[in-house]
Parts: sequence; C-alpha cells; structure tokens
Amino acid sequence: MVSAQIELDLNGGWIRLYRKTIQSDVFQNPVIFKVWIWCLLKANHEGRSVCVRTGRGETLVSLQPGQFLYGRKSASKELNLPESTVRDVMARLRKMGNLTIFPDSHYSTISISKWSDYQAKNPTGNPTDNRQATDTNKNVKKRVACANDESFTRFWDTYPKKVNKAGARKIFVTIFKKLTPEQSDQLLTTILNALKNQKHSGQWQKDNGQYIPHPTTWLRGERWNDDVQIQNSKSVGYGFSNTSDNQKGFGL
Repeated sequence: MVSAQIELDLNGGWIRLYRKTIQSDVFQNPVIFKVWIWCLLKANHEGRSVCVRTGRGETLVSLQPGQFLYGRKSASKELNLPESTVRDVMARLRKMGNLTIFPDSHYSTISISKWSDYQAKNPTGNPTDNRQATDTNKNVKKRVACANDESFTRFWDTYPKKVNKAGARKIFVTIFKKLTPEQSDQLLTTILNALKNQKHSGQWQKDNGQYIPHPTTWLRGERWNDDVQIQNSKSVGYGFSNTSDNQKGFGL
C-alpha cells in the first residue's frame, strides 16, 4: 500500500513527506526530526555542480540527486542550534542509516539514503515545466560562471605580469561565455600552451620582462594566436585552425 504524502514548498521547490514518518525513530525526537527535515530540504533534486572556496582558490564539486554540501558552522546558523548539537544529530542520522557523510578537508558531502525511492522525479503536484526550465537554466548559468572562474584562475596563475586582475577577468569571461564547454576547454588549453612558450620568447625575457604585455592587452588582442620565436628559432603558432567556423572569433 502506498503511503499518503504531503508536499512542502520551499522557494518554489518541494519534497515528499510520508505519513509513515510519524512511526519512525526520527519523529520521536523533535531536534532530530528538525535536522532531518532540514537535510531533505537542502538536498538537490537533480545533479548539479557548485563552486566551493578551498583556501586561496575554488573547486568545482559535482553533486548527485539527494546530495548537498554541509558545513557544521553554517548548519548551526540555519538551524539555530549549537554546533555540538548539529554534529551529534548528524552522526545519529548517519548511524540510523538515514544518510551518509563523505568528509573532505574543506567541506563534507551529505547523501540522503534511498533518495530516488522516496523523492520520485515526477510525483503529483510537481512544479510546472516552465519553472523547471527556469531552474535548469539558472543551474546551467551557475555552472558556466563557476567553470569560467576556475579557468580564469588558471590563466592568472600562469600569466607572468599581474596587472589589473579585475579588468583581465572581465575580458576573459566575455570571451569564454560565448563558447560551449568543449570549445572552452580547447581554448583554455591553447591559451595555457601559448603562455608556456611565450614566457621563453626573447621579447618576454628581455629587460626582466619589461615588454610583456598587460594581461588585458594580451586577451583583447587574442595574443594566444601569435607566432613567437623561441630558443630554437622556430616559429610556433598557437591559434585554432581555420577548418571550423566554430573555432573562430573568440575576441570581443
């Protein structure tokens, strides 16, 4: 017999809550029940990627349906409970088999047990198709923005002249936001390879790097396509071939 259910709305989203929850051990303790509902509401309803600050940089973390990132301090603020209580309750829920905790040095990933069994993808009363499409588009934009930030960090760490980082980021993002993920990966590889070799060019090494262009100038001029003379005096090109229109015109 299928259990009856109610659905809770949260910022346009929802979860399934079964009446048989009343008979569970979780329901007998109000604090544990509160934390458990919080976990259900925090869990992602579909796979997505999120940016996480790790030290000086950022990491792109992939989450599956039924998973969410967890930090004891932020959870304590959201739940209005002491950190020690949050820690103990999460450990209790893990021991009861309600969830699994995957710890990391900077964060933990929580995975709700049997998410696909109890939180079906298309139950009665699900959001409209338009809302789902809007949510999906927002998630895509967030993933693209995060990926571009990560790519820019790699570019900036490689570029030898650290001048006008904000301006360089703006131009970099403008270039990359036009591209598909595959084109972005290809262009980033081209840029990093170009920088690796241009660092050893006579022009960039002359007078302690005095003639290295500012990163904004380098990006705006698509200087990864330059032919440079390296120590073996061979001319090396870094541009895309002209065989595909999709690989042309990455500039502003």
